[in-house]
Amino acid sequence: MKEFLLSMFKNPRICLAYYSSIMAKNLIPVMIELLQGELEPLRLNEEFRFFDQTYCPLMKDHKYLKDILDEPYDRYRDLNSVWNCEMFEENGLKFDHTNTLLIDSDDKKVQLWLENSMVTEPFRLIDVQLGEGANDSEWQENYMNKITSFITDMAESG
Repeated sequence: MKEFLLSMFKNPRICLAYYSSIMAKNLIPVMIELLQGELEPLRLNEEFRFFDQTYCPLMKDHKYLKDILDEPYDRYRDLNSVWNCEMFEENGLKFDHTNTLLIDSDDKKVQLWLENSMVTEPFRLIDVQLGEGANDSEWQENYMNKITSFITDMAESG
């Protein structure tokens, strides 16, 4: 994961953001912990943005998505709310369906943005612990390298 984030961060054609349905008060400590060591410049960079639960409406409130939710508190990604956020406008940045890639491991959350989404294998707790049934570290590294290459190639060709 570290190599993936560094690769994306160092690419001049990529603006990296973290999008989560977690509340900001819970997300910030996770981001601080994740972005340590070699990744600290990413955390300190004003251009790295994160979008929290306020950008993820409840699936139960959407006429189409309410039929596919698993839990009443499930949320979905709403790129319109991200694209229209004040911080982009204030900094003269323009993002829309032509220049945004949403990466998620839950296909239900990206149903409204299929043309802008890449659904990946989930990174499970067991994978982190490398317990029985886990994808081993070599598999994880190869998988992340493939994703990195795909995104980098797409950015360079775009």
